[in-house]
Parts: sequence; C-alpha cells; structure tokens
Amino acid sequence: MKKLVSTTQGARLAGALIEAMMSHMMAHARHSAEDLATELQKGCPDFFGADSRTFYHARDLLQLARDARARKENAVRDKHVNDAIALFMQVPTAGDLSSVCAELVDLRAFHGVTAVPLAAAAALEARAEESRFAAHSQTNVDMVVSI
Repeated sequence: MKKLVSTTQGARLAGALIEAMMSHMMAHARHSAEDLATELQKGCPDFFGADSRTFYHARDLLQLARDARARKENAVRDKHVNDAIALFMQVPTAGDLSSVCAELVDLRAFHGVTAVPLAAAAALEARAEESRFAAHSQTNVDMVVSI
C-alpha cells in the first residue's frame, strides 16, 4: 500500500477507491456519512480529510432529501437539498462533481446543478492562478558590478 500511494497515479487510485467505497456504503448500507467519515479519517487521514467529510455529509443530506421526497415531504426535501448545496459550495472540488450533479438533477435542484460546478471552476481557477503566481514570484537577484 505504501508503494501504491507514493506515486501521483497511486494516490489518485486510492482516492477513487475511497470515493467508490463511500458511495456504495451510503447507497446500500445506509450508514451515516458521519460514522463512515470518522472511521476513514482515523484510518487514512491523507485521503480523507475535513473537505471529504463535508462533501460526504452533503451527499448524506441528498439521500435524506430523496427519502423525504418519497414520503412527499417537500419542505423537508427542500431544506435537505439547500443544506447540501451550501455544504457543496464550501468544498466544490472535494468529490465527484458528476455524481453530485446527477443527484441534484434527480432532486430537481437545478440551482445547485449550476451553482456547484461554477464554484468548482472558480476554485480550480484560483488554484491555477496561485500556482502561476508562485512560479513567477521567485526572488530575483540583481547582479552588482563593481568598476
């Protein structure tokens, strides 16, 4: 395992594995995202941090919204959807954006389908800008020539 996660590709693979496991557990076993997040943060903190915890809490809220929809509790559904969107807006790049959008479409939360990807794009652009700035802000040393 140590060799796997020491490469960029291996780290991505480990992250994808955790994503798949969390999605499966939340969909089929109905464990709370909070319980799973606690265990994952203990077991693999490098791949499951605070942003992931927030992301999966939001996914759990979407499941609660689907449950409320099935019971025809529209006000409860709307509250869970809006709370989930607010959390996704805090961590828009923490998880699988395509699955989030699919869930939001299923819940007819089209405002979230547009807001969350825009927040993700803004966050990614900000990161890219920081990288460009860091690369160009290296200290320049002026040469002093004595005559």
